Amino acid sequence: MAIICDACGYENIDGAEFCEACGNELTATVAPTPAPSPPVSFPDPTPQPTQISYPDPIPQPSPTAYPDPQPVPQPIYPDPIPQPTAYPDPQPVPQPMYPDPVPTPQPTLGDLPSPQTFTGDTARLVAKQAGCPYPEFVLDGSNLIVGRFDPDTGPVDIDLEGFPGEDTISRNHGEIYQEGGQWKIKDLGSTNGIFIKRVGQPRFSARIMMPEPLYSGDEVAIAKIRFLFQSS
Repeated sequence: MAIICDACGYENIDGAEFCEACGNELTATVAPTPAPSPPVSFPDPTPQPTQISYPDPIPQPSPTAYPDPQPVPQPIYPDPIPQPTAYPDPQPVPQPMYPDPVPTPQPTLGDLPSPQTFTGDTARLVAKQAGCPYPEFVLDGSNLIVGRFDPDTGPVDIDLEGFPGEDTISRNHGEIYQEGGQWKIKDLGSTNGIFIKRVGQPRFSARIMMPEPLYSGDEVAIAKIRFLFQSS
């Protein structure tokens, strides 16, 4: 227990006889014991709501950083080469149209009449066009040249001058003759040819290229001039 100095109030250790501070003789004085303080009552603490603990969030990986896209260089093209001036395509030259040649039918016994010989070896060429200077020509058994009068070569046996279409007739156009009792006709290299339409045929044959027999009722075209061949 401490001993308090009456003179200076210094608290000295228990058992000291003189004050360590002032040297005063100490008397045993018991320091009053402080009365205990009454306990302080505090209200019960308000209960705090239970804290819910959540797990720490999983760290998300940082997004990958990509470099900014580089602009794609555009190709550089050379200036187009000027095209040459376009010219229109040449137009085809129209070709003259010729009728398809009609093949010469080969006579058979069932198609053609039997060849006829003539009394006195005569036959006729009868003109089929109007306005002809001669309605017909009588054929005897000799070789007869068909054409037009030529002052250099003289007259011909069957002169078609004055007939409609005479300008298509050559000077020595063709020849009508008898061979082995059969009348025949051949082209002498004329410009416009000789054509035959047989009895019962719908059209003329192609231009004759070799001697052809004549039968009664055949139609003969000497260039543009037509005749009917008749025999008796």
